[in-house]
Amino acid sequence: MQPYLEMNAVRYSQIINQSHHLFFKQYLVQPVTDVYELSRLLYQSPLVVLAHNGGADPVFIYANQRAQDLWGYSWEEFLGLPSRLSAAPDQQKDRNRFLAEVAEHGYSSEYSGIRVDKSGRSFRIENVALWNLSDEKTGLKGQAACFNCWTYL
Repeated sequence: MQPYLEMNAVRYSQIINQSHHLFFKQYLVQPVTDVYELSRLLYQSPLVVLAHNGGADPVFIYANQRAQDLWGYSWEEFLGLPSRLSAAPDQQKDRNRFLAEVAEHGYSSEYSGIRVDKSGRSFRIENVALWNLSDEKTGLKGQAACFNCWTYL
């Protein structure tokens, strides 16, 4: 089964897309009536799209195919992975400061930073949009990010 057909992926795709529209006044993918099609479109988007939950040490709950390709993790490896591991140890202060700023203000679209893939290779991400996720129906709290610009270092 394709990852985008899993119930959590379908549900998170809707929440990610709706919350992006709430903060940025545009959808990541145009809404369609078929929730599985929306999930497929977001999963196959040319944008890198990720989301983590709102725990004390947040873990990834969503990573589309582009994110999996960039970081080198499979769907199964990404889900449950602490999101702090997406950045090198010397980048944690910068990453945490940005996450806290977005938690307080709701969103930002001006972030750039250094990240590290599964093999330890560093890359710079630019023009990252990050926004808060909140869904009263499921109780989900967290943050999602998207970008389409990176450079390997």
